[in-house]
Amino acid sequence: MEPYLEVRNLKKYFKKVKAVDDISFSCGEGELLVILGPSGAGKTTTLKMIAGIVEPTDGEIYLKGELLNPIEPQKRNISMVFEEYALYPHLTVFKNIASPLRIRKMSEEEIKKRVTMIAEMVGIHEHLHKYPSQVSGGQKQRTALARCLVREADLYLLDEPIAHLDAKLRHRMRGEFKRIHKELGKTMVYVTHDFREALALADRIIVLNKGKIEQIGTPEEVFEKPVNTFVATLLDSILIMDTWQWTPFVDLVLLAGLSSIPRQVYEAANVDGASSWQIFWRVTMPLLRPIFTLVVLLRIIFIFKIFDPVYILTGGGPGISTETLSVYTYYSGFKHFNIGRTAALAVLQLVIITIIAQLYMRFVMKRREEVQRS
Repeated sequence: MEPYLEVRNLKKYFKKVKAVDDISFSCGEGELLVILGPSGAGKTTTLKMIAGIVEPTDGEIYLKGELLNPIEPQKRNISMVFEEYALYPHLTVFKNIASPLRIRKMSEEEIKKRVTMIAEMVGIHEHLHKYPSQVSGGQKQRTALARCLVREADLYLLDEPIAHLDAKLRHRMRGEFKRIHKELGKTMVYVTHDFREALALADRIIVLNKGKIEQIGTPEEVFEKPVNTFVATLLDSILIMDTWQWTPFVDLVLLAGLSSIPRQVYEAANVDGASSWQIFWRVTMPLLRPIFTLVVLLRIIFIFKIFDPVYILTGGGPGISTETLSVYTYYSGFKHFNIGRTAALAVLQLVIITIIAQLYMRFVMKRREEVQRS
């Protein structure tokens, strides 16, 4: 079966810089293909070559069996969302979304019908009368997405469309974007540097690095069987970030507990001849037991937070999950019955906090002794 989109030996050189270096891949009809990689990997350049905005140094691009290279961008019937949204500031949200339809000289009745439908789908229908300067970043993103999707195109290209939103809004938009793709059933190529987005959205993932393809596979294949250190490191960095995202809050709770211990207790322990280590184990630790209980409870809550998307249990796996750790738990816990790693991370967190507390107390006691001597 002939691929819907096919890229063959694509190259783009800017003088001595190899932005895209001989990559080949294909995309099936109705598929959501995600290109994942760090800044400078060649993701946006690849997308712009498919759109016709950037001319390839070498290589061929086929869409529905037709060679795109000689075809001008406006005649390729490809729609694109740009990373910076590229909204027209002098037009309302409605007119921004309608602009591709007006260029194609559709009737006003049909334009109104399509704009209203897509605006409701992306949740921007209440702001159609406003200008881009009057809406939030999330609403701008929805407007750009609606403008891309409002017209019938052969291919939809999305260049980091939610990269500039805050973390909470990005989390919500991943789920909404997955729903929109499912409803429309269109062929899409989505560029991101965020492994969470790739795992949550993709039917297949292309991992790109320094203009070369490192790995192509389903989210499950990339997650479970990274082909090299680079791909594995990408995933590990996300897991580490997720694990430590509550660390500052937990540290504040711990320090608040430390500050609540009366100074006279430490003075009495000093008079009794206790060393700093003995003071920590015989005084600080018993008095902080309620605080440590709270810290453990917080870590347990964090662990169970990864089960938050109920879809992971009812919808057939990570295809509709929006949390990297949910995917990890699904495969490690439900597929391989290996949930020890997640629990171990929580225990490790507690151990490190304990060490930090000890170092902090030693510093405090040393400062107190210096003050007393002076």
